Amino acid sequence: MSRKAPATKAAADKPASPAGVTALERGLKLLRVLADHENVSLTELAKKSDLSKATALRLLRTLEQQGFVWRDGRQSYWLGYSLLVITRNLSLKGWLANSIQPELEMLAEKTGETASFFSMSENQRLCVAAANGWRDVGHRLNVGDTLPMTGASGEVFMSYSEGRPAQYEPLVSLSLGVRVAELASIAAPIFSSDGKLIGAVSLSGTRTRFAVKAYMDELRNHFMECLERIHASLQQ
Repeated sequence: MSRKAPATKAAADKPASPAGVTALERGLKLLRVLADHENVSLTELAKKSDLSKATALRLLRTLEQQGFVWRDGRQSYWLGYSLLVITRNLSLKGWLANSIQPELEMLAEKTGETASFFSMSENQRLCVAAANGWRDVGHRLNVGDTLPMTGASGEVFMSYSEGRPAQYEPLVSLSLGVRVAELASIAAPIFSSDGKLIGAVSLSGTRTRFAVKAYMDELRNHFMECLERIHASLQQ
């Protein structure tokens, strides 16, 4: 009958990590890899993290549910928006910088109003990208601002938190003086290619301007063009 070799002193002295700690360590390792190698596949992530694909996938699903990881329509992984809650000063990069930020800047330039992109953060909405308008009187937003689930973008999150409805038709939500008396906004959802709600694009300014039908019609046209380009980028 064979006998197992005695454990070495180093192995015997090393305490075993609890399962929860091991999972946390592996999850943090995935985030560290993503910090250096965004826009990578599950296979690449698992390899660079020294994890099996099954383990990496299980951890990535949890990180994605909590907003720390984002998976695009090509099944590539990026760092998620929830990291903004922790760091506040996390620089925009990857998909957010390449697809959303330029569109917000173009929309703000064309309209003079403030364009922004919100994601959900528990029961609040988190500004993860913004381009402030050039008008003297308007709304100002900063990346990292958290706001209550009110207004046009709040309505988007409340309406589409379960994802894109089967019979969905693009609609723009309008808010006039809901959170602040003279503040107005329009917003619409952004869905991934598989129908998951990614966030809400918003355009905000003064209630006085937004209440004028001709002005609102012009804003809506620019806004819808922006939405179409953002959704098209998700299919690439």
